[in-house]
Amino acid sequence: MLLVLCVPAFFIFLGSSPITDSDEAYYAEAAREMTESGDWITPRFNDEVRFEKPILFYWMIAATYTVAGVGEWGARFWAAMSGVGLVLLAYACGRRWTGEEAGFLGGVITATSFGAASMARQSLPDLPLAFFITLGVWAAFAALDRGERPAGAWSPRRWLLLSAGACALAVLTKGPVGLALPVLIVVAAVVAEYFVRPGVAPPFRIRGLDLALAAGIFVLIAVPWYAAVTWVHGSGYLHRFFVAENLDRFATARYNDPRPIWFYIPILIGGLLPWSLFSVFWLRRPIEGFRESLRSSPEFLRLTIWAVAPLGIFSISVGKQPRYILPCLVPLAVLLGSTISSRVRATSTGTRDGMLSAAGLLAGVVLLVAGVLLYRGAPLVTAAGGSGTGAWSVLVGISALAVMIVAVQRSPRFLPATLAIASALTVLAIHAAVLAMPGVAPAADAAAALTRARGTSDVRICACGPFLRNLPFYVRSRTVQAGTQEEVNAVLSSGVPTLAAIDARKLAEAETTLNRRFERLAEFRYLNTALLRIDDFLYPDPERALQRVVVIRAR
Repeated sequence: MLLVLCVPAFFIFLGSSPITDSDEAYYAEAAREMTESGDWITPRFNDEVRFEKPILFYWMIAATYTVAGVGEWGARFWAAMSGVGLVLLAYACGRRWTGEEAGFLGGVITATSFGAASMARQSLPDLPLAFFITLGVWAAFAALDRGERPAGAWSPRRWLLLSAGACALAVLTKGPVGLALPVLIVVAAVVAEYFVRPGVAPPFRIRGLDLALAAGIFVLIAVPWYAAVTWVHGSGYLHRFFVAENLDRFATARYNDPRPIWFYIPILIGGLLPWSLFSVFWLRRPIEGFRESLRSSPEFLRLTIWAVAPLGIFSISVGKQPRYILPCLVPLAVLLGSTISSRVRATSTGTRDGMLSAAGLLAGVVLLVAGVLLYRGAPLVTAAGGSGTGAWSVLVGISALAVMIVAVQRSPRFLPATLAIASALTVLAIHAAVLAMPGVAPAADAAAALTRARGTSDVRICACGPFLRNLPFYVRSRTVQAGTQEEVNAVLSSGVPTLAAIDARKLAEAETTLNRRFERLAEFRYLNTALLRIDDFLYPDPERALQRVVVIRAR
């Protein structure tokens, strides 16, 4: 059932939306260039070496391209599969620690929360990283279990080796955080258990040889590529990646503007919608009851540390991005699943739970608001060449009303299932009506026009304003990137034969400044979904939200 739920949440329309002019273009195009060049050591974007991230995610996409061909679906396949992996891990973890029903609901929450569904549809390494970190943490906790193991269960050594392998893959996906974060979580949980539950449990069954084997597995998997790329490019790579791309990104504002320490709180609430509304039960839990749960249940203690430790570490960092907090997803989903399932069981006896009904009503309201916003955004979709927004918004509205009706029933046993289906349909509707509509594909259309105009001639192609990152993926060759007006003017006045996709406003400014008119070859209206905000749906203005992109020839 969980795998069935993953299909609309992660896979339907996965390849329908174009590669966006955002970070995902880096990975989609670098993997394409890897397959084209045959160089599987050095990632390159737009024919330039790209050392910002390690190699594993490029390998994963490139392998998919080799089998299925280059395309949007192949670029996003491993992000979607990582979403499936997280769903199964949430189920496995919840089933082991909190029971079958709570584990199942934890998997449902992971699959249908807005943040996870959104990230699973982007060619970014953050969801695969979250999967490897989650697997590493869970396997390490399984290795540290002190109770009796059933016949046929894995030994602590096997679990520890699995954890080491997962951490090594995380390090190959995004660097030192792939090891540092799991170690921090596990060590913090062990220390907390020692102080909260002193003398309660027998000693761990991990031996020195097990740790040595785990270290060997980690080195065997994680180190060879770093050694190979250092051999090819010298030790300067190590400094640039480990210092500039990791330490500076964490401790300075070099890559991201400073954000307040509470930045991730609304991110977590929004990313876990509509399920995060049920966390209100945690606010009402008496402190003593919470402490008693920590003392009596090592699983509850581990889940709490697992959820809180990444939040604390990333909250004190200077450079913050919403997707950095994804390793919190599974423990929070399991905790929410346990909370909701216990409340549903308690109310099955016939006693109405007002707070459960209220949380369900609010979740339905959230989905209804999403449907209304989708309906309000119809003018933008229509102006960009899309259609069907009305039908999708009605479907979301009906789903939301179903959630609210079920929420006010005396027995709420159908509430989790109804909310899961409604949430999955809402995510699917947003993707189908807005992100996958024809009007967001002008990058591919402009690339086709540029390729036709170039023919077999040796003329350079320029992205002048729009499509700075995703145009190389669609023209299948290097492009000149000119983002500012000064760069655009310099490219168009250089005297080098150029074909360009340019924002109409930048073109008008360039023609005025350079006192010349350029040949128009094609024109498109472009809705850049990466820049959409709620205001664009509340007060839709196609003239403000849509760009006019012109394909020109400069001789």
